[in-house]
This record gives sequence, C-alpha cells and structure tokens, in this order.
Amino acid sequence: MSIGLILLLLLLLLLMLMMMMMMMLVSGITQGSGCTALVVAVLARKLELTRAEKHVHNFMMDNQLTKRVSHLFTFMCSARCQTPSPPPV
Repeated sequence: MSIGLILLLLLLLLLMLMMMMMMMLVSGITQGSGCTALVVAVLARKLELTRAEKHVHNFMMDNQLTKRVSHLFTFMCSARCQTPSPPPV
C-alpha cells in the first residue's frame, strides 16, 4: 500500500469515528459497544485481501518456507559430512 492510500484510509477512519460519536450522542448509546462493532466491521472489510493479493501472499510464503527447508537441509548435510577433529594433545 502506498503512503497516500494509508493516509486516506486513516482520514476516512477518523471521519467515521467522529460520525459514530455523533450517532452515539444522538442515539444515547453510552457504552459505545455498537460504535466499536461498527469500527471493527469497517476495518475488517478494508483489510481484506483481494484474490490476487491472496495468491501473491501464498506464493511468497511458499517461497519463504522452501528457502528455510533448503537452508536447513544444507546445514544438516554439511554438519553430517564434517569429520570430527582429533582431540588436542
């Protein structure tokens, strides 16, 4: 995400919070549980990944796991192939 998009989302969130506070005052909700639920719902919707983003994320995680397994296998093979040094005299 670009910085401009993040700032725009934060501004949108701030505006929504202000509107929700006004709704709280008008409707008489004192605990703010309805407001919190609405904020969470909006944020969850904004943070969902698109199908393409999900594919890219899965691809990157798969590559990272493959690299870790490969490095671990290489380390284990090199450790097994090393000959022990003779004890000091």
